[in-house]
Amino acid sequence: MTLGLTLRYILLTLLVFLVLVILSASLRPGASVVPSAQAASPSRWTAQPPEVFRPLPSYSSAVMTATPGPVATPKPKRTPRPALGHGQLIAKGVATMTDTRCAAAGPAVRIALDHKFGLHWRGQRVRVWFGARAADTWLCDWCACRVRPGGPTVIDLPPWMFRAFGQRPGVIPVRVELLR
Repeated sequence: MTLGLTLRYILLTLLVFLVLVILSASLRPGASVVPSAQAASPSRWTAQPPEVFRPLPSYSSAVMTATPGPVATPKPKRTPRPALGHGQLIAKGVATMTDTRCAAAGPAVRIALDHKFGLHWRGQRVRVWFGARAADTWLCDWCACRVRPGGPTVIDLPPWMFRAFGQRPGVIPVRVELLR
């Protein structure tokens, strides 16, 4: 009994689908569901003449005038930066304190190291100079440092480096060199 109901349901669905297809075809403008004598005539299926296009003017017949326009200036050639070497100054500015055991590189240090190391600047050893005193550390973090009185903040130093410089944590002027 259920097989008969399922078959009836499928047949009814197909019938509704066919009616919808016929109705949608008859609603299109110019469409005909019932073939007519005009639709079956062979003249309808004959090839139409191609559209006639106007020929393009030749370059010799066209009048060309030069109008002054913007002149393209050549881009200046980019001079390659020298490769960073051991002990080369990479940044100069001020340092503040961080709460880590290693230093956090500021924007100036990251830009200087980007040429040589790309995004792999973490783990690089640097020497930080405060006056005549120097201390070595490695870069393990980054800081969103800002410009402070005395210059841009180039590096955040751990507390032990301030003690090595004989300073209280705060803002101190420094120079940063690459050690590798």
